[in-house]
Amino acid sequence: MAVIFYALIIFGVGYVMNAGEIAASSQTSGLVTADAMAKAFHSSVMAKVLIIGGMCGIVTSWNSFLIGGSRAMYSMADSYMIPRCFTKLHPKHKTPTNALYLIGGLSILAPLCGRQMLVWIVDAGNFGCCVAYCMVSLSFIILRSKAPEMKRPYKVKNYKLVGAMAVLMSGFMVVMYIIPFSGSALVWQEWIMAGGWAVLGAVFFAICKIKYGEKFGLHVDIATEDGQQYREEAALEAALETVSGHGTATAVESSMAFSYFLPVNIVFGNGKVNKVGELTKPYGRKVLIVTGKTVRKSQAYMTEWMRI
Repeated sequence: MAVIFYALIIFGVGYVMNAGEIAASSQTSGLVTADAMAKAFHSSVMAKVLIIGGMCGIVTSWNSFLIGGSRAMYSMADSYMIPRCFTKLHPKHKTPTNALYLIGGLSILAPLCGRQMLVWIVDAGNFGCCVAYCMVSLSFIILRSKAPEMKRPYKVKNYKLVGAMAVLMSGFMVVMYIIPFSGSALVWQEWIMAGGWAVLGAVFFAICKIKYGEKFGLHVDIATEDGQQYREEAALEAALETVSGHGTATAVESSMAFSYFLPVNIVFGNGKVNKVGELTKPYGRKVLIVTGKTVRKSQAYMTEWMRI
């Protein structure tokens, strides 16, 4: 849909403006599409409307990169692929705090480097996005083939066709960035940026692989409850080490060190409070009842208490 949308924009601009007007607009304002809107509707107001729409598009793109990038960093840190400090979550919102600070800080500083630097950053970033899309598309096909029963909140029908199309389209864009004189090829400054990130990734790979060993790249299905993430396997491993004496007491929180034995019959459900008398009858007339404020205020409960 994005390809179709941009293709229609290109067609519309080419239909409204001739080659000379497009060249002149590129050399002056640089906002060719906005100038085409003004010419098509014979009003400069329409150009401003399109510019506002374009600015909204930029803001949504920044927002999506901030959210997506921070979650990607959290996921990689959670899998022991980059430093674990990026797994820190906000205590209330459960968002990856350190990853957001890093990406947000870089995003704030980038515009101060000037327009040309922004162009290089955008082009190098787009190249990275295309590579990421291609890798995700390949992972999508592999996972659907090797783990068809994996729990998924959303399933795509005809996954082989959809996955193959995604791989081909994203792969084509990657190739266009690489081929010289394609019109999309990266310049040397952009290759330095993309290469720098690749080198940084290789450094993280080496350090984390040595530091975490078999845990590197570990995938654990995450259970979510009110946004809190639990790594069950790691927590269980730490608890077992502590109990067996191989680990230290600091491996788990002190609240996890306890002994518990309480044979108890739990009855739960709507209306069960009305059966208090029936449930406690086998224990005789002397029964200790511990309640909270809400239960004490219940008229139904007081009725059953009087029966006892």
